[in-house]
Amino acid sequence: MTRQSLGLYDNFHYLKGEQRGYGLVELFRTNDPVLISYVVAILTDEGINAVVLDEHTSVLEGSIGAIQRRLVVPEGDLAAAREILEDVAPGELKD
Repeated sequence: MTRQSLGLYDNFHYLKGEQRGYGLVELFRTNDPVLISYVVAILTDEGINAVVLDEHTSVLEGSIGAIQRRLVVPEGDLAAAREILEDVAPGELKD
């Protein structure tokens, strides 16, 4: 298997802002792994590539909630992702 077949190549280029000309921006952060996986699944179904940051860091610190996981999306998809998040998880967005 190559990095491209695992999808790692695409995420790397999203992080660098090379794909679609956009970088990634934070949509929201939480300690709730179920909410994160649910929102990622919904965004993926809508064609938005969401990336979870700090997932492994929060596991290393013992999952005591000191480090929240962050969900980031491409800058060009932020408005659509915010709208979807408001529909599926009202109150999670903090301005």
